[in-house]
Amino acid sequence: MSLAIRSAFRVVTMILLVTLSGILPAWSQEPELDPGTAPGSATVPKSKDNSTAAPAIAQPHRTWTDQKGRQHSGKLLAFDNVRATLQLDDSRVISVTPRSLSSGDQTFLAEWRKDNTDGSWVDPRNMPAWPIRSGTGRAKVIAVQNKANNSRFIYHSANFAITSDVSLPLNTVADMATAFEATRRAVLDLPLGLGAKPKLPPRRRGPNQSLSLQMRPAFSGFSPYGNARPHTNTSAPQSSRRLPVELYITPQAYGLAGGAAGTGGYYSAWHRTMLISLQNFGIKIDENKRVTLDYQDKVFILRHEVSHQVMRDWLPHLPVWISEGMAEYLAALPYQNGHYNFTKLEKPFIAYLNKWRYDDDPRVIPMIAPAKMLTMTSKEWTEALSMSTPILNYNSAALLVWYFLYQDGDGKASDLAAYFQAIQQKPQNAQAFLQIHLLRGRAPEKIATEIRAAWKKNGVEIVFQSPPEP
Repeated sequence: MSLAIRSAFRVVTMILLVTLSGILPAWSQEPELDPGTAPGSATVPKSKDNSTAAPAIAQPHRTWTDQKGRQHSGKLLAFDNVRATLQLDDSRVISVTPRSLSSGDQTFLAEWRKDNTDGSWVDPRNMPAWPIRSGTGRAKVIAVQNKANNSRFIYHSANFAITSDVSLPLNTVADMATAFEATRRAVLDLPLGLGAKPKLPPRRRGPNQSLSLQMRPAFSGFSPYGNARPHTNTSAPQSSRRLPVELYITPQAYGLAGGAAGTGGYYSAWHRTMLISLQNFGIKIDENKRVTLDYQDKVFILRHEVSHQVMRDWLPHLPVWISEGMAEYLAALPYQNGHYNFTKLEKPFIAYLNKWRYDDDPRVIPMIAPAKMLTMTSKEWTEALSMSTPILNYNSAALLVWYFLYQDGDGKASDLAAYFQAIQQKPQNAQAFLQIHLLRGRAPEKIATEIRAAWKKNGVEIVFQSPPEP
């Protein structure tokens, strides 16, 4: 590819943006995370007593029975709908999946979760093993409405209601829905308690505070549909449990629906709806209304945006670097055919960070200094995107979240889990919890030093810099 062509392509698309240890023999084993499940049972490694971790809420003593009728006595420390953390009478702490237990225990867990909104979703002092693999496989999609006269086509998957202003092949919609469903499952499978909702009603963000993956739209101004309607969040009834997604074939229609200029995907926290610009995603329509498809290398856009939607109740209480960093983390994970892989992540993660850095040394990664990232406001983030520096922002947020997931403290994300749990119980104190659980009295410069040292072991040099001035 010539330098001129490559540079043009870059301008167009750049901003387009367990193994189980100590298995308890008396309980069933699952070697990897099957769709919607966690390992059958695993002894939770002992972690140091961390006074910053939110305490687990101990439950009354109970005799637990597995599917083979074997019994163990102990108390429930935490349950996140994926795994239960139990402390047995002999002081061992294990994690088990609901499906490995008797129907009576499964019913108990479901009712306990429903009746104890303040109950622990995860016990940060006894972190369960991370998933090895997560996903849902190929999503099943049905067309529930096909009205060409008003350009409204509706498709449903298990958890998403997808509205498009152009008729799409069902296989294409299924490809998109598969990414949605798998990412939703992956977010919930993380041992961070993200299936919880903050205790207090979230503060609604204004339309300009929504979250988007910045990109440069490539369009000639042609629009076969001149009657694009304003965003009305009509993808599904408000009472529906399905999450609404709206697809628009032209940048004009996407903008009228509420999509931010220069973005290819946009989660509107105000409307709690995900918007996707199909043209920037690689789906186009010509003057004869023939649809062309070229989107397989852009599925990361969907995975980024849907992670915002799945974490929608957390967003008002999280700093922008966590919101965007978590979305980038999910987008960077190895993904294929509706499944995520959580093993050997360093190389694919670095490859993702270098996705749009064609002419730069892939072993040298620029990052905004933690001192700035930790205090960056949504307004400052948006201003940086408007200055054509989105890659630096997204990469910096991803690196900082990666640090708290894998490189901080015990390397098991226990402090990040404690942070999320504290917010779930008292979201009004979110800023204080960041200091208590994540910084823990450390200066940002100390975190920068640890980030640089951790990546140096992987042959990667992190170069800290300040964001451009507006």
